[in-house]
Amino acid sequence: MSDQALRTAADHIRSKNYDEAKRVLVAYLDRHPDSDDAWFLLSFIPKDRELKIDALLRALQINPDNQHARDRLSKLNQPQIEEAPEPVQVDSPSPSSMEEREPPSGLPPMPSASPAVEPAPISADEPAPIFADEPVATPEAVPPSLPVEDQETPEEPFKTPEEKQGSSCIPFLIVGVIFLCLAALVGAIVGYPTIREMQRTVQLTEAAERVEIISMTMGEGTATLPSKWTPTPTGTITPTPTITPPATATPLADLIEPGSIVLEEMQAIQIEVADLRGLGIMRDIDSFLIGRGGARPILENMFYASGGTEAEVEDEKITLVALGLIKPTYNLFDNILNDIADGIGGFYDPETERIFVLGTGFGGIEHYIYSHEYDHALVDQHYDLDDLGVYPICTRNSDECRAIQALVEGDASLLMDQWWNQYASPKDYQDIARYNPPWHTLPDQFPPPFASRDGLFPYLEGLIFVRFLHNQGNWAEVNKAYENLPQSSEQILHPEKYIDGESPIEVPPVDLSSALGAGWREITRDSLGEWGTYLLLGYSADFDSQVGEFVAIDASEGWGGDTYQVLYHDKNEQTAMATHWIWDTTPDANTFFDAMTTYLNDRFRGGVVESRANDCWEA
Repeated sequence: MSDQALRTAADHIRSKNYDEAKRVLVAYLDRHPDSDDAWFLLSFIPKDRELKIDALLRALQINPDNQHARDRLSKLNQPQIEEAPEPVQVDSPSPSSMEEREPPSGLPPMPSASPAVEPAPISADEPAPIFADEPVATPEAVPPSLPVEDQETPEEPFKTPEEKQGSSCIPFLIVGVIFLCLAALVGAIVGYPTIREMQRTVQLTEAAERVEIISMTMGEGTATLPSKWTPTPTGTITPTPTITPPATATPLADLIEPGSIVLEEMQAIQIEVADLRGLGIMRDIDSFLIGRGGARPILENMFYASGGTEAEVEDEKITLVALGLIKPTYNLFDNILNDIADGIGGFYDPETERIFVLGTGFGGIEHYIYSHEYDHALVDQHYDLDDLGVYPICTRNSDECRAIQALVEGDASLLMDQWWNQYASPKDYQDIARYNPPWHTLPDQFPPPFASRDGLFPYLEGLIFVRFLHNQGNWAEVNKAYENLPQSSEQILHPEKYIDGESPIEVPPVDLSSALGAGWREITRDSLGEWGTYLLLGYSADFDSQVGEFVAIDASEGWGGDTYQVLYHDKNEQTAMATHWIWDTTPDANTFFDAMTTYLNDRFRGGVVESRANDCWEA
């Protein structure tokens, strides 16, 4: 999406069409999570006051100078004051306030920062801010700032790790009173690196020129390239307790096979995908078009058929709450089901070898989605996705599953772009130019920060990883990865480490039995990996404890290995957690130590207690 999306969202807010505004903003934030203007506009939508405040805090964390967000937050924090509609008045921008860089093609120049003025606070029922290209009531009324799309920054040169030596161990005891200790380390903090590929907008491919030519020929204006919209984040946050999944799967309605014309189109795409991917079709598969309401029972059956249980969902929720990544109101079961499906609008079941595409027709959007899902089916026939221990639920450690999932989804994402470039018809382009992609497979409200970012990892970071391999030796090089699977998110984020065979260090678990006593059971023993460590520091459910994007990246790079354990006392309803990290170098460990100290101090609101040996917090 472009900044036009923000203007569209503002129009919907003025019209009090909040559901549509929310859809536009959530999709925009998938691509631009660092847009303080988008978070500011999002604060007009939730009915819950705390969610409004959360959105404004996120906007101010990104841009502390956003005076619109600051004023609105100040007003929301005033007790017993009812918000009343007022017109928005802000000063005209000066030439010096305009962004020096060229904006993306087709967009007007935008200011680079929020105007340093004090506009009237805005209530949820007030008109949204007026944007630059819209008529204004007075000469003084102009829009708040809009960000220019991220510019490409050079990749930091690959650095071979020094001898593994840095180590840190952080035990958490989360009970009636929370007591934490962080083993002390000494060292200097290294400088911030350049922002990694994960933050960047996916570059336009050579298909951009073709889009422009076809769209001009059709008189449809500028078409939207498929790679400009991405899978949406998974996860649901609700103001009510977590919904308990049913003990057994919901019975499936009879699936109706597509008609002969649609089957012929599907078979044509299968041949095209096989040709592009260089893999032969070994056997026929079943493909179905289903409505969005029909997805849930199918996903539930996939979950339970693979051994998923209600108890495991509850234990995973306890774990994520202990890590600080979700709040107790988070609907984790919907997150798990959404994670099984592809966020683009379809999914493949390796157990039954069936493809499901969400839709009632089979036009350009469904063609594009089908090419992605059929790549999964083709790879499954040659490399057996069932044996990877990832689909539909993870049977390895989480970080290893995340890496393998990135390989599989990156494979399908690169292939679908290639299919689009070579085989999409003018009608396909026309269809997708008019299409607004779904947020996700199942209904969602406001996902916590971690879910939004983590849901994109296998598609965005996976695409970058697979493209790296493809550039080394075409699809033959990608095929080799299925014989030598990536072992960690670190290898996905730094493909050179995968090529060099830099494996995670095995970290033994900490023995907590003597410290905790009887009655405790271990519910989780897992690995966060570089990506999980980055999410822990930068995407906490508590906005105040987030250390910031650059700090989280810097602190998580140099990861060598980790193990975390979560134990639970069912009778007392108490949770204990211990995490042990190993780092490539002592400076890496020191950088992490500093960021983690900041995170814990903010999370537990400075509740530091004296200790001779460690840094400890009590809350």
